[in-house]
Amino acid sequence: MLSDEQCIFWDKKGLFVFLYDTCASYSNNIKHYQALSSSTESSEQKDAFEVVQSLYDIEPLWVPVVYSDKNLHFWEAACSWMQQEDATDTWKIWIQLRKCFLKKNKLYFLYQKSEVLAHEYVHACRYSLHAKRYEEFFAYYTSFYFANKSPTAYLRGFLGPLFSSPKEAQYFLLSLVVPSCALILDPFFSDPFFSEILFCLPFLACALFGTRLLWRWKKWYRCKKKISLPLMVRLTDEEIEFFSTLSQEKIIAWIGEARKTSFRWQELCLIYCNKL
Repeated sequence: MLSDEQCIFWDKKGLFVFLYDTCASYSNNIKHYQALSSSTESSEQKDAFEVVQSLYDIEPLWVPVVYSDKNLHFWEAACSWMQQEDATDTWKIWIQLRKCFLKKNKLYFLYQKSEVLAHEYVHACRYSLHAKRYEEFFAYYTSFYFANKSPTAYLRGFLGPLFSSPKEAQYFLLSLVVPSCALILDPFFSDPFFSEILFCLPFLACALFGTRLLWRWKKWYRCKKKISLPLMVRLTDEEIEFFSTLSQEKIIAWIGEARKTSFRWQELCLIYCNKL
């Protein structure tokens, strides 16, 4: 049986309790990841840890970092990978950074290594929640921390969550490429109606993704006004949207009921509910 002190310690390392975890299953997860804790840290890792610790109260020392360009899209500076291991019924999690970060601290004169690491550490810690809608909001919120060193970080922080997945980014790029190709092959597209539809695609995509971004930021900030960021980063998409509609008093009452049957909420209450 885990003591309260052990639960608090590992939660603050970024090992969040799974949605349907029991004390026994959470204990097994801890034993698996305990052996992965990093023995050395680069200065950039320390900077990234400082950011995610100050914002979200996490210090994911157990997440390994590898350097490789394999399987990264050209616009990606890094990626977090999760792979389930059947033998132990746990997840193997690691961060992949571009090889250029071995020799320099910036990519495309925009992305700082420590900023990229902080972003990916958030993804690595939230994997257990299987949440997609607000995943990038938490990850890109770390960019605001670096805005004093890079003014473009403000723009990344706000516009970064425009896409919820790499596939959405690919669809958006496709909406730009197809009309461009049509412009080049203009003689072959004699139908003006067809041409107009093609050239409306980028504007339609921007409108759809932009409207969704503003709507989700609104819900995200409504929730943030009522609970602390360290608790909020440990919530599912459904909980974030639900809490955004409730008053703080009703949130406290709901949590009080949830903790009666949920080990996860018992642990969250133990650590964060006195700081709502």
